[in-house]
Parts: sequence; C-alpha cells; structure tokens
Amino acid sequence: MTLSDTETNTDMEHFQSYLSTHLDVHVVETEILNVGLNRIIRIGTPENPNEYVVRQPTSARTDSGFIDAATEFKVMERLESTDAPAPNAIHFCADESVLGTPFSVIEFVEGAGIHWGESLPPGQQTPQARERLGTLLVDTLTHLHTVDVDQFVDICERVRPKEQVGPNLAPLAD
Repeated sequence: MTLSDTETNTDMEHFQSYLSTHLDVHVVETEILNVGLNRIIRIGTPENPNEYVVRQPTSARTDSGFIDAATEFKVMERLESTDAPAPNAIHFCADESVLGTPFSVIEFVEGAGIHWGESLPPGQQTPQARERLGTLLVDTLTHLHTVDVDQFVDICERVRPKEQVGPNLAPLAD
C-alpha cells in the first residue's frame, strides 16, 4: 500500500495492524491530520485517542536541505536526553511495504499546528499573538542551538554555516 502525497481517504487496516504489532498497543483509529512537508497521521488507542503521531516525509522534502526520515528519528531520540522541547521518538519503520516510504512514530503533543502554505490559526492572527508566536519560535530555536552537538556527531553531517547559505539562498533567486 502506498499513499500519494495528497491522498487523505485510505483504508488503513494493514497500517493499523503493523502499528499494533510493533508498538505493542491496540490501535483502534488512524486519521490523516495534514499533508504538507510530512504526512501527519494521528494514532488512537482505546486508552487515548491521541496516543501517537506518524510523521512520513512527502515528496515536498526532496530538497537537499532536509534530512531523511531515519536521521530525523535518530535526532529526536537523542533529544530525549536533553531538556529541549521535542516529542519522544517511539518507533521507526524503514519497511516501504507498510506506507510506501519510511516513517516515524512519535508521541502526540497537544497544540495547534501551523501547516505549510496556510494562514496562522484564527487565534494567532493579531499583531500581539504573532509577536508572541515569533518570540516563542526564536526562543525555542535558540534553546535547541544550546544542545551539546557531540551526541549527534555519528548521525549528522557537520556543515559550516557558510557552506549552507549558498544552496539555501539559490532557490530564492529564481
């Protein structure tokens, strides 16, 4: 079974069976919440309708500026030992027969998402709310950049900032 980037109404029986087996929980519901840079699928169990989230990169993440799903999962696992605000990494699936491409399962974190190409949620559109959101984003990124990078050496390629600027600015010139 392969999901296209825009597919949102799919029989998930095989997928739910896979998750139940590999997460050792009874998955009773799956729902595609969003499709953008990642397909986001909510996973529900009898105890918690928002137990987990699946993150599956879509074809929009083909740019060299993105890391692959396996590396992203390993980074999230390493972030668990820090005080950086990130959901816990639960499971990684490299088996493309499950959803067509690799995906990760992370814990569900309550909050409003800001999705690729969409306006801010209604409660975030005032100048004061946008300022709070921008400040929170900068503060969170600042905090992430204080994490000791030594624990990521074996999974992330070190690229000097000067080397990153060119490729990332090139698409903006078009």
